[in-house]
Amino acid sequence: SVKSFTVDRNNLTLNSGKPFRLNANTVLDTLSTNETGIMGIMGEETGPNVEAKCEVKWTTSNPDVASVLPDGTIIPLSPGTATITATLVPMIETMTNLYDGTIVTVDDSYKIPESLIQVRTVEVTVAGETPPVDEPRDEPEQPVPGGTDKDITGDKEEPGQPEPIGVGQLGEIKQSDISVVMEFIPEISLQTSIIAPSATVINDALAKMKDANKSELTFAVTGTADKQIAETEKTKLVINNEVLGAIVASEVSTLTFETPLSKMSIGKETIDELKRLVLDKETDEKKDVAIQVSKVNAADYPDELKKLIGDLPVYDFSIMVGDKQLNEISDTPISVTLELDVPDLEPSINENQIAGAYITEDGKYKLIPLSAMIDGKLVIKTTHNSVYGGLHNKVEFKDVTGWSEDYIAFLSARGIINGKGDGRFAPKDNITRGEFVKIMAMIADVDVSAYKGSSFKDVDANKWYAPYIEWAYKNGLVNGIGGGMFAPDRNILREEMAVLLSRFAEKIEFTLPELQEEIKFKDNPEIAEYARTSVKLIQKAGIVSGRPDGTFAPKDNASREEAAKVFTELIKTGMEQ
Repeated sequence: SVKSFTVDRNNLTLNSGKPFRLNANTVLDTLSTNETGIMGIMGEETGPNVEAKCEVKWTTSNPDVASVLPDGTIIPLSPGTATITATLVPMIETMTNLYDGTIVTVDDSYKIPESLIQVRTVEVTVAGETPPVDEPRDEPEQPVPGGTDKDITGDKEEPGQPEPIGVGQLGEIKQSDISVVMEFIPEISLQTSIIAPSATVINDALAKMKDANKSELTFAVTGTADKQIAETEKTKLVINNEVLGAIVASEVSTLTFETPLSKMSIGKETIDELKRLVLDKETDEKKDVAIQVSKVNAADYPDELKKLIGDLPVYDFSIMVGDKQLNEISDTPISVTLELDVPDLEPSINENQIAGAYITEDGKYKLIPLSAMIDGKLVIKTTHNSVYGGLHNKVEFKDVTGWSEDYIAFLSARGIINGKGDGRFAPKDNITRGEFVKIMAMIADVDVSAYKGSSFKDVDANKWYAPYIEWAYKNGLVNGIGGGMFAPDRNILREEMAVLLSRFAEKIEFTLPELQEEIKFKDNPEIAEYARTSVKLIQKAGIVSGRPDGTFAPKDNASREEAAKVFTELIKTGMEQ
């Protein structure tokens, strides 16, 4: 049975912008047969005992006045009153004392009797500049069976109650090249820095963004407390329904949350998905969105992984909708760009060997192809939120020296390319059309197992390159050479390489910048008509530069090291945008 369920406040008066964390304390006995209602179902006179844990769910009656986080933190937003409700729901896991003495696990189909669900409420008043004070109830709440009045009506903070967590104050609203930046100085608890901007503040920033013709809105946790913020375990941005609605209705294409040690940006499709999950739901319970970054202690990882991490950062990046991870309630791929501050590297470490990685709970990792060191930060582009970090993944080949060494190190550190065996890469060898397409698929991080068969007469569906070519064809990257042929084993021409690179950049949503003046190659007339625009695009983006004699050599074969260069430059150029 529920022995006691208490919340350490009954009434609160809070100052707007000064959050406070409530504590809920629960004691459960083993649930008896009569309480679970199982006795008749099991057909035994002495029914089972049930082992259970409990979950406390927090809700608010007035999210415009005060919202509440899954951990019980109240965010006072505007003057008024709200009722914060804590609902205790036992989570049954196993039953014992069955007729045959076994233990069984209970699945989600078992319904908890309403008699076991307990509710406690806290009346919250948000009063402009009034200092927070505790207001005890006039009459104590009726105790839960098995509990005492003392368990319920505690009007003072109990030992161990965390200090109230502040949302901070708005500093300046600035403009960068592409973004309007809102700087916040949070009030910091021992574990968490938190900001929760009001709709008034957001609307002001959105108006400035529109006037400046910007498309990115940045929430920057910064100011005089940088060092303290960096030392906290978690930094959180809370977005209530009104704020989310204002963002959705605006021209914001990218929403960025910046801390002193990291940055997380989400794209328009992710913002639209949050709208669908939060604002479009027909329910009285409107859930807050929280974007948060938490430090991860790598001490418990396997030795091999710890060695690869070294002093590189590892963070848990998450987007919460209420008390659920966005990944848990949505199958829609999201667009996330992460930036991790990297400590100064040892002189012996080549930054091209630093790759981003997704790290699982059991200490396994997956290299992220779209990751690069940019201006001392590790930038990662991914499609889901989780734990990410940097790895020093050094891959060496005994036949690689000279100008192409860094490019080959970059791609091999991310698992994009492999050698020829026996520690060799064969940089001067030509690269085939099939090999080139495979590299594109590796960078796109696509699962090609779903691409069966072949759309080309000369591509054997049983060959290693078949699924990569089929993926490229189905996604509009390749058309073949005519007559239903692809020529997978033929060496790729430099002009063909340019065409595939420009198409691939669009596929992975990279905008090719104009970083250089157009070069008038001596052999421009020799470039095939279909390839001229692509050659110009990737040349002005700095991805190719032509031959030393001023030619582009469109009909020459591309070598493996030349392919390594252009793919590395494409990734780095795209990550800088």
